[in-house]
Amino acid sequence: MTLIVLLSKHVILRTSRGCYGIPSKTCVSLQVMTIPFDFIRRRETTGIICCLEGHESTVWGISFNQDGSRLASCSDDKTVRVWAAQDQQFLSWKLVCTLSGFNDRPIYDVSWSKGSINLLATCSGDNTINIFKQDSYSGDQLTCMTQVCKASHDSDVNTIEFNSVEERLVASGSDDGTVKVWMVKEFD
Repeated sequence: MTLIVLLSKHVILRTSRGCYGIPSKTCVSLQVMTIPFDFIRRRETTGIICCLEGHESTVWGISFNQDGSRLASCSDDKTVRVWAAQDQQFLSWKLVCTLSGFNDRPIYDVSWSKGSINLLATCSGDNTINIFKQDSYSGDQLTCMTQVCKASHDSDVNTIEFNSVEERLVASGSDDGTVKVWMVKEFD
């Protein structure tokens, strides 16, 4: 068990294994240690580095591509938005593509393939899954995506995920009580 007590500018930490940085004889008798508060604050602090706005309703799913340079988001507004990192530290993002008109109901989940072909899968409340591929790059910017296949369940499709080893293998889960595993066929 770990006990952390905040006292002014220090944290007192007590663990069942002893103390960090204190000789074992002292630790056995004290079972406490003092760590500067600033050290703890730095390690626990998380902060928003940017806020991506554009969807008109609830965002249900998000997924980074394999190298982390693209982020796809899906929403109740029946769109998928693809964002591109504008720097190597991922501090700035820009909307580079909006996929719309492919679904009649909200899009609940989105997943990038894990391999080099950069496929994007979506699933929706209209019982469908859609698979898209990147069209082209203009410099470092993705210009758009093309639908390469569409499939369906018997009810809303709530979740979708690409296999981490076989990049064309994708699984989807639905309100119809099934999980379907699909193989995306070759395309030009």
